[in-house]
Amino acid sequence: MAFKYLGKLESLGKEVAEAQEAINARYREILGEEQYRKLEDASRRLLTPSSFFDNVHDVKSRLGGILPEDTSNKMILATIADTTVNESGVIKVPKIRTAPAFYISDKGFENSGTAGFTEKPIASYVHEFDHFVWYALQRVPLYLAQGFISDKAKPKNTTMSVPEFMIQLMQEYPLANEEALDRLIIYSFANSIREIFEKSNRILDKQVLSSIGVDVPLSWRDQPREYQYVPTQIGMLGLPIGGDPFTDLDDQEVIRRAINWPDHLNPFAHREYSDNVLKSIQSVKVTRLPLDEIIKLAGRKGK
Repeated sequence: MAFKYLGKLESLGKEVAEAQEAINARYREILGEEQYRKLEDASRRLLTPSSFFDNVHDVKSRLGGILPEDTSNKMILATIADTTVNESGVIKVPKIRTAPAFYISDKGFENSGTAGFTEKPIASYVHEFDHFVWYALQRVPLYLAQGFISDKAKPKNTTMSVPEFMIQLMQEYPLANEEALDRLIIYSFANSIREIFEKSNRILDKQVLSSIGVDVPLSWRDQPREYQYVPTQIGMLGLPIGGDPFTDLDDQEVIRRAINWPDHLNPFAHREYSDNVLKSIQSVKVTRLPLDEIIKLAGRKGK
């Protein structure tokens, strides 16, 4: 079975055991037999008991990451990569080794967005497992791409909201500056990826969780797009800040396109540096490993 839980939370383990058959049948129906088999193989190969954490201190101890006590449930990616780009925006070493892990706890459920519409902790785990679905099926996972591209957009900030980004960008570069334009193009693409990543995930949540009687509200679905307009040296740029990015697409088509995201996402303008950054992440070779294996590799690399 593709959907499984190998962590230590007994109550969640019981929930998963009771719903596992229905949820896996729903994944098979949504994804089709070929994609479901790929997911099942990735789950079998990559997920082990050591992939699951139920307290933030263990995450820090094993992975070195620092999660606040009020962290919501999440899928985590451990990576070994050098994403340095050359002066043209091309990744120098286009290889990433990565392993999935999950932080899933009672407190993590209480702090999750899912807790706002259901009392079933399994729903929050399904949300995180849906992130694993994309990770397993996308040639280059959006989870990786959004982090890489956001980092190259800079200036950095915690929320990456449009107003905050524009304030920082204008503080560091004149708006007519060539580098500012490159960063603006990259940022707009990162913004699109982030939105597609989260909203397509919620659509998959809705489709999967309906199999166990959980309704996922999508207040933004079928709502008109909202934009913030920014003047640039090549014209006005409309950065989406709300509404439905999947107008005229049914849920099944959204899921299909999310799996094949490089075929459906494009920057609003083309320039050498920004094009190279975006093409580089789409062509990077991704090796997926179990968590124990990547921790061993990271230890050897550090010696």
